[in-house]
Amino acid sequence: MLPGRTGILVEADPGDVADPVVPAQLITRVVELTGGLGLLAINAEGPQLGKFESFDDAVRHKAIDLSPKSHMRLIRATLPTLRQANAASV
Repeated sequence: MLPGRTGILVEADPGDVADPVVPAQLITRVVELTGGLGLLAINAEGPQLGKFESFDDAVRHKAIDLSPKSHMRLIRATLPTLRQANAASV
């Protein structure tokens, strides 16, 4: 972990959240480093820009894997820890 300009420690664990195993790995890592979790904020890059009719099935499937599926996987991986946090809203 690296100290930021604010004195807050920052950990960078890049990963492709569209990969089914990565969301749980990222949450596990956060919990290991911090001892818990009280908030989950999700922000993933959206699908490529363009007109809907120009996208083939591969592009559509990639967008689905990235947004709704990765969000559900991150939430599922986070729920046990959030439920243990006093301030968590589940």
